[in-house]
Amino acid sequence: MWKSIYNAFLQMLTTTWADFIRIHAGCGRKVRDTFITEIYSTIGLELVIITIIFLFLYYYYLNMRFGKYYHKATYFTIMIINSVFIGIVTYFTAKGYLNKMICPVSSHVIWISIINFLYAAILYFILSIIFKWFSPMGKRTPF
Repeated sequence: MWKSIYNAFLQMLTTTWADFIRIHAGCGRKVRDTFITEIYSTIGLELVIITIIFLFLYYYYLNMRFGKYYHKATYFTIMIINSVFIGIVTYFTAKGYLNKMICPVSSHVIWISIINFLYAAILYFILSIIFKWFSPMGKRTPF
């Protein structure tokens, strides 16, 4: 599942895996296999778990405890903080898996971080529709 979600955009924004393997004959296949078998699943799980934590923070802590954080500006601020945090975590996770590679993988790592940043914003919005219905302050929250 994660392979198809990430692989299409990564190859669209960087080089295709076939070209990458051709250019970097020594380690290109190992980099591709690491992305497909390890990185995609790890960053996908981090995306879902961290987004749910930020949604709980927004809907069940900030809104219930303080009761004044249910404005659109706060909602989008938390969404951006969530997306930036996930982008940073994705960058370091991918770098951790690829730290022993001798191929230049910086562009792939940066692009996968940007892709996960965008997915975080989309997932935050979609899940916030669900969380809103179960939050006691849900009728006051923007989404």
